Amino acid sequence: MRNRIIPRYSDAHRRPWLGFVLAGVVVGGCVTVPAEDVAESSEAAPATSIAAPSFSRDALYLLLVAELAERRGELSLAFRNYLEVAKRYADRKAAQRAVHIAMSSGDTRGGLEAVALWSELAPDSREPDEFRALLLIRAGALDEAVEVLRAVAAAAEVEFPGAGLRRVSEILLRELEKKGSASRASRDSTVGAMEALVAEHADVAQAHLTFGRLLARVGEFGRAERAFERVLALDSGNEHATVLLARIHHRRNDLPRALRVLESALAERPASAMLRMTYARLLVDARRFEEARSHFELVLEADTGNEDVRHALGLVLFQTRVFDRAAEHFEVLTRSIERRDAAWYYLGRIAEARQDPDAALVAYDRVLRGDNRMNAQLRTAVLLSEAGRVDEARSRLHALHGRNANEVMRLYGVEVDILVRHSRFDDAMEVYDAALEEWPEDANLLYARAMLAVELDDLATAERDFSAIIERDPNHANALNALGYTLADRTDRLDEAYRLIKRAYELEPDSHYIVDSMGWVMFRMGRFEEALSFLWRAMQLGADPEIAAHLGEVLWTMGDRETARTVWGNALEADPDDKRLLDVKQRFGL
Repeated sequence: MRNRIIPRYSDAHRRPWLGFVLAGVVVGGCVTVPAEDVAESSEAAPATSIAAPSFSRDALYLLLVAELAERRGELSLAFRNYLEVAKRYADRKAAQRAVHIAMSSGDTRGGLEAVALWSELAPDSREPDEFRALLLIRAGALDEAVEVLRAVAAAAEVEFPGAGLRRVSEILLRELEKKGSASRASRDSTVGAMEALVAEHADVAQAHLTFGRLLARVGEFGRAERAFERVLALDSGNEHATVLLARIHHRRNDLPRALRVLESALAERPASAMLRMTYARLLVDARRFEEARSHFELVLEADTGNEDVRHALGLVLFQTRVFDRAAEHFEVLTRSIERRDAAWYYLGRIAEARQDPDAALVAYDRVLRGDNRMNAQLRTAVLLSEAGRVDEARSRLHALHGRNANEVMRLYGVEVDILVRHSRFDDAMEVYDAALEEWPEDANLLYARAMLAVELDDLATAERDFSAIIERDPNHANALNALGYTLADRTDRLDEAYRLIKRAYELEPDSHYIVDSMGWVMFRMGRFEEALSFLWRAMQLGADPEIAAHLGEVLWTMGDRETARTVWGNALEADPDDKRLLDVKQRFGL
């Protein structure tokens, strides 16, 4: 259980680079620089071999020092050495490497020097110009950058109409995504370069479409919306702009407007599969499943081989519990290379819904890869446990390897849930103990172990874990509330309980659980009227069996037994097997 994430070799085992570098010098007379080793920089160049038969021993030494410096993060030294090799031996790959390192380290001036040399050494390549433009933008020379980008666009335009601006957009977008946390001014300059080029094509719809896409990718949704509207003003039938505009409205939390855009476009172009497919997906987001289903069916009828549509339709049918028809579509998709794993997973889910666990297990075992592999194995463990095969279920879980922390936590959570359902509480606590040895500061694990400890009446462990969370995060409302409620419900430390719950209430005054805790601690302190007020409000915020149990008990204690019976009775109608409601009624002889 403790090795949930596949272990990685240390750098010493994974990167025996020094031996390879020396071997390169002695045997091949060249040095190969793997891109993955460039100081974790997202701007690293592809693997580049820098070699020339006439390289002297001094040149090889410079290259070796450059590579070692690069690996150690000493980018200034690496840049100087690569640039020196490029100058002495007219080596364009060394110049290219110097440019990439300069950009990684933020050395704009050095980058411009290196890119000028690279351009001189590779006169037939447009790649140096692309980097020169980015460096000029970084240097604040926007007009010069636009001039260079204009030449880049002109060279790319020979491929097909619109290719030039698309290429420029790709270059600028890559720059924006690499810089990530760059200043607003820097981002505005980068976007401004594209805007200046688009202004030269003010009446070309494709230019505004390209610009809108770039704006949307960097989160400039308002400007992207205006760009797509401009496209439609120039070309009202542009389906790409219509779809992108609808998605922008959706992204800006205006789903009704997004749907209206697509409805209007579909009225004019009912045969458009792109418009109808997008509309159907937005209907799903609007939870208008029946309408979505009809649109997916229309698209599939026109293109029976479209696996994306068939998968989407199967999901909608599954969501609306039309299991027979959903199964028909997923069975077709089991013959698809790309969709077969998802298809088997949902066939397993359908088998579970049909109360056929054996068929579900067969389906889940056929999910071999992809995101649903983990989900299928977790469902398999649950089904095995429900069949009483708890140890086999645990073995399945232990054989899995989480790819990240979230998956690791899911594995622990499912195992604990299985154990608790089978009243193997000590084993469940051991799982939490093992998890916390590996992740000792994880607040979610501490909180979960504390809650289990409360159920086991191990108040010392519960208080220690809740307190550890609060010490690290004094504003952790759930931990404050849980510790306060536990003290109010299980001890006489009512003043301390009240202070904790009050802090939680100040942080989240509309949480029905916290409002319930306020009511309960008031009741335990003998402040019945205040307790009643909080508990009625808690019921309004979110009806819950435990709140109903508390409210009924306060009403009963205050003499309003008829209302108490009504509260309990209504709650039991909704949750007839709730242990808390049954316990409180038994205590009062009902």
